Amino acid sequence: HEMSAPLLNYEAEARADKRGIWAETVAVLNPESVKEKTGSFQIVEGKTYSVSSKNNIIYINFTRDWRSDFTIRIRKEDRIAFSRAGMNPLRLTGKKLRVRGFVEEYNGPMITATHPSQIEVLD
Repeated sequence: HEMSAPLLNYEAEARADKRGIWAETVAVLNPESVKEKTGSFQIVEGKTYSVSSKNNIIYINFTRDWRSDFTIRIRKEDRIAFSRAGMNPLRLTGKKLRVRGFVEEYNGPMITATHPSQIEVLD
């Protein structure tokens, strides 16, 4: 986890210079604009509305309408990595986050976070 800060700095530089994968994926999207980007790797930034756990899966929602909004999902088997990194996803309600990952469609656009390095808490 101590390597996260330097890696995020390298990512920001690569995005600004449009190098590598960032030649195409350069914009940091908001939860509304990611809806047209399913099936691709994206960075999404926004303020969380709610966090819930169902069947030991954590869902981080960005609006009241969880059936269609952007969501971050953390599966049961990945929760231990977050605990080891000192991140409690259940305490992210109302926080501004930046998440990176592959956007899929499941009750709206969703990124499954398998590792805490995918999520930056911005405030």
